[in-house]
Amino acid sequence: MGGAEFYDTHGLADRWVSANLTGAERAAAVRVNLRTLQSWRSRGEGPPWTKLGRKKILYRISDVLVYEKENMRRSTVDDGANEEDEEDELLK
Repeated sequence: MGGAEFYDTHGLADRWVSANLTGAERAAAVRVNLRTLQSWRSRGEGPPWTKLGRKKILYRISDVLVYEKENMRRSTVDDGANEEDEEDELLK
């Protein structure tokens, strides 16, 4: 039995991806200071977030994963544009 099949049969992957992280949990996950996340939010950077009440900030894990995938780089000169975007630009 493969690893992905095991998780899918128990439905854990779907529940995990729809879960939320607090700001502190998110900061710890990416090893940045909590103030860095606060700064990103104020500048409109970083993954989408939700504010509950006056102070509770949550990040959906699914949004965090999408954000991280969209910002994946392979080298220091990689601007993050994917091949489809480059092809679209050439066709204009």
